[in-house]
Amino acid sequence: MTKRPHSEIASPDAPRDQKRAKTTAQDVEQAVNTLMSAVANVEALDTDADLKNGPLKLANLEPSTRRDLKSLSRSLLHFLPALRALAEEEEPQPQPPAADTATEDTSANKQEGFRRLPQDSSLREVQSHAPNNLRKWTVDDIPSSLPPLPPVLDPVLETAAFTHPGRALRPTDMNYERLEWIGDSYLYVISCSLIYATFPTLSPGKSSQLRELLVKNMTLCNYSLHYGFHKRANFPAEFDLGGRPGGTAVKDKERSKVLADLFEAYVGAVVLSDPTSGFARAAAWLKTLWAGTIAKEIREAETLQRKATELPPKNQLANLVVAKGIKLRYEDAPGGPKPKINKNTRAPLYTVNVYLDGWGETNKLLGWGTAASKSEAGHKAAQCAMDNKKLIQVYVERKRAHMAALEAQRKEE
Repeated sequence: MTKRPHSEIASPDAPRDQKRAKTTAQDVEQAVNTLMSAVANVEALDTDADLKNGPLKLANLEPSTRRDLKSLSRSLLHFLPALRALAEEEEPQPQPPAADTATEDTSANKQEGFRRLPQDSSLREVQSHAPNNLRKWTVDDIPSSLPPLPPVLDPVLETAAFTHPGRALRPTDMNYERLEWIGDSYLYVISCSLIYATFPTLSPGKSSQLRELLVKNMTLCNYSLHYGFHKRANFPAEFDLGGRPGGTAVKDKERSKVLADLFEAYVGAVVLSDPTSGFARAAAWLKTLWAGTIAKEIREAETLQRKATELPPKNQLANLVVAKGIKLRYEDAPGGPKPKINKNTRAPLYTVNVYLDGWGETNKLLGWGTAASKSEAGHKAAQCAMDNKKLIQVYVERKRAHMAALEAQRKEE
């Protein structure tokens, strides 16, 4: 191929690294011509002759060739955006991995490696213990009797959970103290998760008070006594319920603390003895056990949640009996000059009556309610009226007959 001066294709004065707002088709065409010119110049070089004297160097080339290469370099820099666009058009689009691929692509693993956690078994165990796996308490979780004790799958851990350091055979033997420490943490995680899920409107302070009810020493001590932990404990004699025969005895507060610690140690042993499902088994057991302790709070939470999804009593009563020309009136109940006073808060209490005008009635008293505000008292009055099912059903039937007659009249028209 005959060598052609590069000046025939691109100007040596082309601006270097010029910013472009947009790469056009003409830019790409000019870039292609520049590349073709580069190919022609490279093929025209007598590289075989030049390589006889060693590696090819710019200083060994003819002056005209050096000028052409420098001009070519400036032109390539000028057309760099177009060349990039051309390269992107030619590159194959990456294909998503098949759904049934057993392992991830190696290159993808390298790119994502900085975001991956070490594949360590202990890390996987901690991740599987995420507290948001615990669902909220419901009334169905409240037990009729004490739930069965989950077993500790490792005999060494089970023995350690009931062994005092002073009764260990060797100083290196495990005892209840370390298990109690980690078991205490599991109790906090599980109790906080359940409270958070079950009582969404409870303030942090109230939530902490409820948690304290579940994990305080007296509660855990009672659990230990129910499960007979005090009979399995390998502790010095002074910790026995009767104390050391003819000797000293620990105080009741200290004994209660130790029995609570034994319960925490047992929880830790259950979890650690079964890395796969120990946490889940302990959480299910504690969820049922604690549900019996705070059964009242769980029932109240479920009632509040159900009421939150219902219409207010005033709206419910109106839907039952009100139609065109039918009215409900909420008025202050007649009484003395002084309002009632709440004995606990010393705040005034208001009493409101609800009356019906219609369905053959005038100023018919349906119900009444008393509360710290007139609005709440009105809702209680409406609920009082609905609780009188026999009376309300009379007006419900009258409304139904009236609406059926209107519908029949509409069809005739």
